[in-house]
Amino acid sequence: MPDRRLIFLLNVAQRRLQRYLAAQRPKGGVTPSQTGLLFVLGKRDGVLMSEAGAALDLGMPGISGLADRMVEAGLIAKRADPDDGRA
Repeated sequence: MPDRRLIFLLNVAQRRLQRYLAAQRPKGGVTPSQTGLLFVLGKRDGVLMSEAGAALDLGMPGISGLADRMVEAGLIAKRADPDDGRA
């Protein structure tokens, strides 16, 4: 069984790093979550929302909101899948 203290400390470190990066970000700059999605799209342009959400460990509401904010910021464009009207 993994050492629970190590897992706890890794989680604390992750949250502190995220707060630090958010504080260092220039106003209007790209957030860490947005950067993650840009990396996913850099590997595979046109990835489905469900696949992007899985890669970032986000549910559909989370990835949908993130993508919508990025579209509004002009960082990405959404396009419909020609083979599947739902995607």
